[in-house]
Amino acid sequence: MPVEKILVPLDDSGNSEGIIPYLFQIASNGGAIMLVTVKSLADSDDSASSLKLASISCYLESEGLECDFRVVQGEDPAQMITDLADQLDYNLIAMSTRGKGPLSRAITGSVTQEVLRTTTIPLLAITPSGRVSHFPHNPDISMITVGLDGSSLSELSLPYVEEFAHELDVPVRLVQAVQPLIPGHMDFHANSYFAEERLRVTEKEMAAAYLAGIASNLRHAGVEVACHSVLEGNTTRSLIDSVEYPERNLFVITTHGRSGVDRLLMGSTAESIVRESQGPVLVVPSAVYREGYTPRVPSKTTRATK
Repeated sequence: MPVEKILVPLDDSGNSEGIIPYLFQIASNGGAIMLVTVKSLADSDDSASSLKLASISCYLESEGLECDFRVVQGEDPAQMITDLADQLDYNLIAMSTRGKGPLSRAITGSVTQEVLRTTTIPLLAITPSGRVSHFPHNPDISMITVGLDGSSLSELSLPYVEEFAHELDVPVRLVQAVQPLIPGHMDFHANSYFAEERLRVTEKEMAAAYLAGIASNLRHAGVEVACHSVLEGNTTRSLIDSVEYPERNLFVITTHGRSGVDRLLMGSTAESIVRESQGPVLVVPSAVYREGYTPRVPSKTTRATK
């Protein structure tokens, strides 16, 4: 199983429940789910929240998933979520990006963005446009799209890509975006133009060779790689536009977390993809591999190469 313990923050609105249908697929092989609602310290009555969580928990358990719930109090929902995940050794936070309760600032404000920036474990986020309104409707993730930028930091997501590809039994797409030639930013002298054009072509060739190498490694590990593509243009827009069926695609990207690195897919671009994608996005913070920290990736088993 890619993840063994999943923390699912919910608020008192229906919008936050958009993540729930995706739990049926990612937790179908035994992942334990914990539903949590963060209430303000000034709100002494948590009965409504407890009742709602109990109802959702019972429903998930009736569908064969292991689930529990709790209501916690605090004035900083993002900090409460990340602290709870760290203290109880969860290996995935899964949440919708918009609600109307204590987490209503998510993505449209501060909570989910802050969780994204500070979490030391992967975050699975589903945007409002990509959420599913009825629990029985089970979205079928049929493709994993992996955003890479040629750096070793972006490759930290690959162990999770391998695990999710095997457990969901879906193929993988590898993509890398390169910046287009912008004549307005250069000398229009013919020699300068052709020199810049040669550099651009070389960059695309290097990116294609890089992705081919990653694809080879994944295939050797038994992962089906459907294709690997070099895209041209704005990183966020080109990645999102490359997906034909967003609700059925799982984006996997690495972000800087607490490392302070901000290059290509790191940092703000990862946040933009979470905010603008119409499907689920798995963000793997580089902090999970920081010095002295053991990443919470399940032990791999030997698999035959496809």
